[in-house]
This record gives sequence, C-alpha cells and structure tokens, in this order.
Amino acid sequence: MNNVIFLDIDGVLNSEKLITELYNKKIKEYGNIYNFIDDDIVYKLNIVLSSSWRYFYFDDTIKNFTKNRYRKLHSLIPYIVGQTPRLYIEKENGRYEQLCRGDEIQHYINKYHIENYVILDDDSDILDSQINHFIHVDYKYGLTNKNFKQIKNILKL
Repeated sequence: MNNVIFLDIDGVLNSEKLITELYNKKIKEYGNIYNFIDDDIVYKLNIVLSSSWRYFYFDDTIKNFTKNRYRKLHSLIPYIVGQTPRLYIEKENGRYEQLCRGDEIQHYINKYHIENYVILDDDSDILDSQINHFIHVDYKYGLTNKNFKQIKNILKL
C-alpha cells in the first residue's frame, strides 16, 4: 500500500474557525459541536485513522462512525482503509502507558510496508524519522489549501 494519509480528526477535519462559526449560528447537534466535519476536506482523502477517535478494533470504529450522532463522519467511511493500533508499554510498577502516536504510525508502516505517507495532525507526537512526512495542521483553521499542496508534494502527486 502506497500514498497513505495518517489522519487525526479534531483540529484537522474540523477547526476552531468552523466551530466558532457554527456556534455563532447557534448550530448545535447532539450536544457536541466537535462532531462537525468540513465536507470539502473529506472528499480529497484516503485515510488511515491515527485519531483518538479510533476504537481498539477497526470494525468497532467504523460501526461507531455509522451511528446517527456521528452523521458528519458517515462521509469518511468510504475513504478509511485502516487505523493505527493502540500500543502500550508495561512500566516497572505494573501499569501500562500508551506509546506516542508516532510509534503507532511506525508500527502500521512496518506491518503494511508503507513506502510513502503523510501524517496530518494538529499535535506533534511523532518520531524524528517521520518529520519529513508530517504536516502540522493549525487547529484554528483545520486542513487548508496550503496543506493540500504540502500533501501533494510529499506524496509526489
């Protein structure tokens, strides 16, 4: 599998700007304004979810996206080809600590022999070796046309 986009949702497919506009218009559905996704962004992607919105099992994530309260996520389903695993390490005290998103993405890359990829996130918990594949999306605006140009450049499209 080539040309994979590892995707965070909050701050990437939605933004502070969109949420503010919706809030000012008094549009609130299902009690959570963060359920709004910018449709213009979604239709341009093939996706591996690296978002905290993923469940432990991929089927459960997709099933959750089909629930009516997440209706704005329905449009993502055809573009989602997988999700990164949740990886943990056992600490000396017997507790478990989740590894960073970069480790989870690297595990997916290794498992599926990904040659070219982009990581889209408004956070920066990636590995140093992934920096040339990383686009730091500004959560205030979400994914922008400038980011799409960066994606095309990284993926050589």
